[in-house]
Amino acid sequence: MVVAADLAWRAGGANIALDLGCGSERVPFYLLERGWHVIAVDQDPSVLTGLRNFKRIRSDEALSIVCADFNTMVFPDVSLIHAGYALHHASPEQFAELWSKISTALSPDGVFAGHFFGEHDQFAKDDRFSVFRAEALRKFLADWRIEHWNEFRGYGHRDPSRWWHFFTVVARKQEASV
Repeated sequence: MVVAADLAWRAGGANIALDLGCGSERVPFYLLERGWHVIAVDQDPSVLTGLRNFKRIRSDEALSIVCADFNTMVFPDVSLIHAGYALHHASPEQFAELWSKISTALSPDGVFAGHFFGEHDQFAKDDRFSVFRAEALRKFLADWRIEHWNEFRGYGHRDPSRWWHFFTVVARKQEASV
């Protein structure tokens, strides 16, 4: 997230970030502390409680909280989109449309940061989730400038019994990626 926030920041710009499936306060707080305006989105209202309390206590106008399914919402124009461990929630049938919305919402030279689950992840067994092969994902992102790419396969630190396979990607939008 540090790399993505630094790449997307524009001195004097609006610097609006969209955090899809925000899950916790970690990324929104990080971005707010660095001067971003943040739109935090999650469909689980209980997840958003901490952010709502923060906003109420600080009267922070730089934070917008949206309880919605990002697959169906309209995205505002932003310079940074973060989707940490969230994109797999778009079904394979929904994914192309979701990615089109991400591409359209990002400003020219905007930055995407997030995770794509790989074909060896536990979720790959469930056809409701979007998963990718490395080659297919690189082809999918061919019109984007890859700033960071990391592939992880292994057991998770939070749940040692869960097998993970995901790609961490930071990519800058190119003109042809719209």
